[in-house]
Order: sequence, then structure tokens, then C-alpha cells
Amino acid sequence: MPLKKRVTPEPVAVKVPSIALYRNIAVTFLVLTILLLLTVVYLSVKKVTIRVTTEPMTIQASAQARVGEQAEDMPQVSGTTAKLDVEVSREFKPTGTETKETAAVGRVVIKNTTTRNQPLVATTRLLSPDGVLFRLKESVTAPASGEVGVRVYADKPGKQGEIGPTKFTIPGLFEPLQQKIYAESSEPMTGGVLAIGIVSKEDIEKAKSAVRAAILEEAERLLIAREKVDTAIVAFIGKIAKVDFEVSGVAEDAVSGFSVTGKGVVVGALYHKEEARSLVNRKLQEKVARQPVKLVMGEALPEVVVDRYDPNGLWVQLTLSQSGVTYVTENSPAFDPVKFYGKSRAEIEEYVRGISGVREVMVKFRPAWSDVAPRVPEHIEVRVVSE
Repeated sequence: MPLKKRVTPEPVAVKVPSIALYRNIAVTFLVLTILLLLTVVYLSVKKVTIRVTTEPMTIQASAQARVGEQAEDMPQVSGTTAKLDVEVSREFKPTGTETKETAAVGRVVIKNTTTRNQPLVATTRLLSPDGVLFRLKESVTAPASGEVGVRVYADKPGKQGEIGPTKFTIPGLFEPLQQKIYAESSEPMTGGVLAIGIVSKEDIEKAKSAVRAAILEEAERLLIAREKVDTAIVAFIGKIAKVDFEVSGVAEDAVSGFSVTGKGVVVGALYHKEEARSLVNRKLQEKVARQPVKLVMGEALPEVVVDRYDPNGLWVQLTLSQSGVTYVTENSPAFDPVKFYGKSRAEIEEYVRGISGVREVMVKFRPAWSDVAPRVPEHIEVRVVSE
């Protein structure tokens, strides 16, 4: 059996990676690591601050209470009630007018420089330098070397009689006496044109309204004086149960004034002011108790009106109304960071301005070149300020 020939395998060349390849891999890894690090840093520092300026929103609340005899399920306010009979009279001027020409009137002093008394009868003429004629209203005697005052009136009605202070001659005297016996005025003549009042239905109705208010004022004065209370602690509220008016002085078409008398029955109450304010303020607090707002209540007393009353004045039921202002706070669900995830500046501003009670909004991104809000709640800060 022949022997097999042994075959020796040829050597295979092994390629060894070059140093350049290792260098490229290392550089690529380094760049990716740096990019990853930068991404982590960016995400960790990316932040948005939203500054919200709020404006006050007015809210109203009301409550009912009783003064006097108590009622079931009705809050009570300390105080006193009464039934009062009140009568008030007031004078009024009509608002409508018309003009009427009348004789101007005034006063002069007759001066006599002679040694004899000079009698002058009523209607004696006095003539001004401008030719305006006046007459004496009554007879007088100008004493020798003396003077006497007397009322005068213009001979003709109208504005031409309204002249200023001047010197008058007396045409009825002999001409030589006119230089020695004359008249002088020191005040202007008035009344040549008069404004005459015309009373209208509107004037009468306004007058009645004024008298009704005066009746309540007088009822307040009477009740406070009777009870001897401190008006710093209590306040008055009243209702006119009945009133009758008597209007006088309007029988003629033209009058200078008229009067209205009102006789009324008033049911009134003196109530404790602080108790009333506390009662309605609690209603305001209850109204916003579950809302994320700050409530500010003023020092003003509530508005009070009489709702119902006992005809004999045993009790008065009041409706108390008060207003307050509220401001939105950071605790509002509208400012939950989730609401701002991924939003741009314009989207954030549009959203916040749509919230009730917001006046303006400022958005600041960090870093400055960032343009959308992060999706990490800790990196979204909402600051709410009230001005």
C-alpha cells in the first residue's frame, strides 16, 4: 500500500486594524458623550418663569337680618325699632322762568341847601343826567340845610330804569331852586326786568321727593334723640309707610316760590353697624371659601334697605349688601405647570391672558435662546403679583 503525501497548508495573512480606526472610534464616542452631556445639562437648566399681574375682580354678597322682634331662621342684628309720625315743610323755587318788565326801584337822598323846608309830594319827578325819569314813592319834606331819604321808582318799566348811582334834578322846582335842592343815589336802581317763576309738574314732583327725604331725616333725628344712642355705633334706616302732601303757592301761573308740606308715618330702625357688616362679610367669605383667590374687604358699611316691616314698628327686616374684591393666586388650577408643557411664548401669553382676573403676563425663558416650556414641572415657575 503506497504512502499518502502530506500536504502543508499555505500561510494566511491576518489584517491588523490600523491606529487610525481606533482613533475614529474614540473621537466618535467622545463626541456622542459630549452631546449627551450637553443634552443632560440643557434639560437640567432649561426653565421658564411666568410672571402674572392680576387685577381685582368685584364680587357681591347679600344677607337678610331682622331688627326688633326675632323670627325663626332669620339672623338678628341688635337695635331698636319704632313707628313715628313726622311732619315737614319746605320752600322751593320753580325751575322754569319768564321775564317781565317792571319799574326799577331804589332809594335816593333829597338834599336841601336852602334855609327853608321843602315839601315834596308823592310822584314828584326826579331826572337823571341821561334823561331817565324817576318818581318819589311817598311824600317827604326836605328839611332846611338838611337831607332826607326816600324810595323812588322808574317812570317807565324796563331795563332802562336800572341805572347806577347818580345825581338827580327836580324839574318841578323853580329853576334857581334846582341847584340848591336835588337828589343823589348811592346804590344802583334794580328790578327793571324780573324773572318770574313758572311752577311745572316736574317741579312739584321733585319737591315731593325732597320732602320725603326730609321726612326720613327728621324721623332719624327724632329716634336718635329719643333713644340717646351713639351714632358712631348705630345707624338709621327707615321706610315711609304713608305720606300726604299739601302744596301751596302755585295757584297763579307766575310765582317766586312755593311750599310743600308732608305728613308721613315712618317705620324706622337703629341697627348696630358692626354686627351688620360682620354678617354680610361672612357671606362674602363663604362665597369664595373654596376658590383659589385672595379676598379683600373694605371698611365701608354695607348697603342697607328695608325689605319688610311691621306696620306698628315692632320689627324691621333688612337686606344687607356688600362688595369685595378678589385676586387670583398661584394656587389656581389654571396655573398648574402641566398647562404650560411644550408651549411657546406666544401660546403661554395667549393662554394666561384668557384667565379671568389677569391684567398682564411676562414670560422669560432660560437659557435665552430656548423657545418652548420644558415638560418638567419643577422647571416651570409661576409668580402671581397683585397691584
